[in-house]
Amino acid sequence: MKLNKLLNHVKEYLSKDEDQGPSSGSYKYEDPKTGEIFTFKRRGVYKKNGRILVPTRGAKSQKDKASDN
Repeated sequence: MKLNKLLNHVKEYLSKDEDQGPSSGSYKYEDPKTGEIFTFKRRGVYKKNGRILVPTRGAKSQKDKASDN
């Protein structure tokens, strides 16, 4: 009985977490050394090329960054 209750709480928590994500359903992370932007479907800690990626908000692509200068 306790296990079922726990599982229901976990399912409820995960469904709320998905509902609160961005409307596009993606999370953007930036490589702090290269500035390269990576897109993932889930939040989390991601590594590329041995570096931890930094979460960004409203991240621009490399082309957008070049046009701003």
